[in-house]
Amino acid sequence: MMIDYSAYTEPVITPRDVAKRFLKIRLVVEPVEAKKLLQAAAIKGIGLRALTQAKRELRIQVKRDGPVVAGQPTWRWHLPAF
Repeated sequence: MMIDYSAYTEPVITPRDVAKRFLKIRLVVEPVEAKKLLQAAAIKGIGLRALTQAKRELRIQVKRDGPVVAGQPTWRWHLPAF
């Protein structure tokens, strides 16, 4: 009798999964300026498409409520309030 081990494969971790984990870790404490968040994601090797998909799935809100720079408030990403 042969045992089929094909069902016991390692889970596949997609770039979107990596981006979702990154966003959860970065945004759990406080909202982060969009520019800084995008730069940090690029440094970690997270692509813009994966980040955008993760943002949509996590229902992250983007608000223009950050510190004022050149007379305009900056954009920040917020985890949704549950």
